[in-house]
Amino acid sequence: MTSKMFGKNLAVLWIFAAVTADFSQADVSMTKHVKQGGIVSGEWTSKLRIKGLKMRIETTESGDNHVSIYDLDSGKAYKLDPKHKQVIVVDLKSATEHIKGGFLPDRLRRVVKETGNKREIGGLSCDEYTFDMQAPTAPSRGGTFVQHDSGTVCVSQTIPEGIEVTSFVLEAKKRGYAVAIGALSPSQSAIGPYFFGQQPNVMVLAASSESKVNGPITELGAMTNVTTTFTMIDIKSDSVPDEDFQIPPDWKQKKESAF
Repeated sequence: MTSKMFGKNLAVLWIFAAVTADFSQADVSMTKHVKQGGIVSGEWTSKLRIKGLKMRIETTESGDNHVSIYDLDSGKAYKLDPKHKQVIVVDLKSATEHIKGGFLPDRLRRVVKETGNKREIGGLSCDEYTFDMQAPTAPSRGGTFVQHDSGTVCVSQTIPEGIEVTSFVLEAKKRGYAVAIGALSPSQSAIGPYFFGQQPNVMVLAASSESKVNGPITELGAMTNVTTTFTMIDIKSDSVPDEDFQIPPDWKQKKESAF
């Protein structure tokens, strides 16, 4: 695997993380605005809240509200349907295997390069990088396919809130719950979460990406092409009440293998 990932400040950041880790227990709230095009298109705004090993995502799209809760401690995700007073319960390990779609993350090739450009997102400074990730599928009758994600990201490695967000990402990776990292990843495919390495404070504030599948069928890339742009704004440390992660006890629960 080829990888050049934020090496410039890594040694300093490891020291910084070791000193501050015990004090980085503040909850984090942020707003994400997304535009997506291609075979899957849409535009939406999400409010993300992270409290330790839990993340709540409230999304508004076309006037509809959706709520998802990820609980790394229980290994479950919950999709709330207030209209029908129903909760869809998904096992994070199973859902992660489902979204892989046969792709092999252990054979992932990842190249991340610094452009030298700096930007400001929501009043926060970030460094620009390009990324290119490719992962093949296991051989099948249709041949071997390759998931290919590429694009540009603007990353902060210094804001205090990034440590708490990255802690959630690293714990999800450690437990094999890549699906729980999707909303924090620069691209929205099955390999998007594998953008993150082991750095203690890497927060994507903005991204522009393209995801497609390359394979024996010439038209397949165009058929699967998805472009995504997003920005994270209004990032702050504020207290998130435990009630935000509670599942209504009187709602009907339905188990599913994936979202």
